[in-house]
Order: sequence, then C-alpha cells, then structure tokens
Amino acid sequence: MAVVTKSSSSCSSSGAASSSAQSFLFRNRGRMAFVALFAWALMIAAWMGVGAGVGAGVGPYAASLLPSEAAAAVDEAASSSAEAKAKMFAEARAAKPPPPPPAGGSADVKSWRRALERTCEEASTIEEVRSVGRASHDKFSLPSAATVDAEMKNRASSMKKSKDDMMRRCKYVAIDFGANVGDTMAHMMDAGLVSCDRTRKLGEKAKSEAHFDQAKFELTDQPWNRITKFLVGMVASLGGDRVGPEDYCYYGVEGNPVFTERLRRAEAWASQITPKPLRHAHFLTETVGAGKDGPAQLWLDTVNAKQNYWGSSIFKSHQDVEKSAKAA
Repeated sequence: MAVVTKSSSSCSSSGAASSSAQSFLFRNRGRMAFVALFAWALMIAAWMGVGAGVGAGVGPYAASLLPSEAAAAVDEAASSSAEAKAKMFAEARAAKPPPPPPAGGSADVKSWRRALERTCEEASTIEEVRSVGRASHDKFSLPSAATVDAEMKNRASSMKKSKDDMMRRCKYVAIDFGANVGDTMAHMMDAGLVSCDRTRKLGEKAKSEAHFDQAKFELTDQPWNRITKFLVGMVASLGGDRVGPEDYCYYGVEGNPVFTERLRRAEAWASQITPKPLRHAHFLTETVGAGKDGPAQLWLDTVNAKQNYWGSSIFKSHQDVEKSAKAA
C-alpha cells in the first residue's frame, strides 16, 4: 500500500502510521480505488514489457504523484517506448529489404482486375461496358510470330539439358488430362480477365468479354463459354480475389501426337505474353494419364475432325475408336 500512504518506509514499522493509513482509507474510498487500479495497471504494463521506463522507472516515481500526474507520466513513458519500437522496426526493415513481388507480376494483375471490376460496376452506358473489354487488349502484350519461333527453339534446346523449364512447383496447380488442342489453357487464361455484364440495366448489348485464342494466337472479343465460367468459379472458390490464374501452374496432358507441335507452339506463345496470364504453363505431349508408369497404346480418333479428334483413347472399345476402325 505504499502508493496510498506515499511513504513505503513508515507503513510497516509504525502503528500510528498504520492508523493514519486506515483513516485515510475510509475517508478517500473513491480515490483509493482509482489509485489501486492504477497500481495494477503499472504491474501489468511491467509484466507485458511495455518498456523499461514503465516497468522499472515509473512505478516508484508514481508514489509521489497525484493520480492525474501519474497517468501523464505513464502516457509519456509509453509514447517514448512506442517511438523506440518504431525506430527498431524501421532499422530492421532497412537491414532486410522486403521480399520481391510474386512471380509473373501477379500483384499488378490483381490490382488492374479489381480496378476494372469497379469500372464495370459503375458503367452507365454500352460504350463504357465495351471499354472494359478494350482494357484487356491494352493490358496484355502478345508476342510476335518471330518471338514465338525463337522461344520454341530455346525451349527445345533447354529441355534436352534439364526439366526445370517444364515442371515447376506452384501452390496452385491445374492439371488438364486430355488437353487436345490446348483450348482449356486459353480458358484458364480468360478466367483472369474481367467479364462485364450490365445487360439487366442497359440491355442485351451491354456485355463485354475478351478471350485468349490459342489457335490464332490473338486476344479477341468473344463470349465466355461454360468452361471459362467453371474455371472462374474454381479459382474464386480457393482464394476469392486474393488468387487468380496468374498464380497457377497449368499442366496439359495429351497423348495424340497429331497435336504435339501445335501444343508446343501454344505453350511458347503463352509464356511470352506480358504480364503473364498464368504463372507457368507446360504441355506433356504424347503422354497419357494412367494407373501405372510405362509405355501405353493410344487408339486414335480419325473421324471427328470438327471436334479435333476428341475421341482418341487408351481403350480400344471407345465408340469413336471403333468408328475410326470401320472408316479406315
């Protein structure tokens, strides 16, 4: 009770002082409660390590102060401690630079997408809606044919030496079994664009969607199909707006050798788009997914040209394989 009597030495050694303290208690209950609470606050502050000034220096000094003056002293000490901690953290940040932004410029793409979504929400005319689609054309720079050719040669050379350019570790991975001509990769890239649909308020023409066309190597204006819409929902379900296709590694598995060259070119094209619509993309050509490793027989579909021979199968009994056998 040294804080109450303001004399820690006489409180325990003198009966008169003890009587005086008791009398003080009864006459000053309100002030006593306040000071007791304040003493508890000092002890808690010292225990939590608010700072050496609060824990060691302010406690004894407060015994000679009125409650309001003591509170001011604590505030001053806490402020000094906060400034010291801020300085310490600033020095730590200077000594250790912040980590680089995510690979592929994903932070920039996310910021752009959020801003474009707000533009769509505020669009009040059909022209403003169409401007959202044009923004995708302005944002992404597509490589020239010469650049794609150079990248294909570079990849062919590096793949002979190492698999590093083919398979990479990513937190988010999309695996496409039966990649066919690579159109699902393009739909995955589309999922990172913005679909602006204001048809309910502005009419049926108030809709704008862009599409990465892996066959023509272009960014076109084309309505999204159900695959793109599914992929948009899939990506959103895993991270909301914190995750996008630009965070994904896409791997396409395709056994039909008819598509090998086409898929390799699509892969090279996608890798040279800036900013990257996918973190990484690679096609495992002339490869099938099965329950065991080793060579496998692939029966080719030769009749469904319009669907890019989608009936090729490791099962000889597949209906399109049988049709192809009869047509041969």
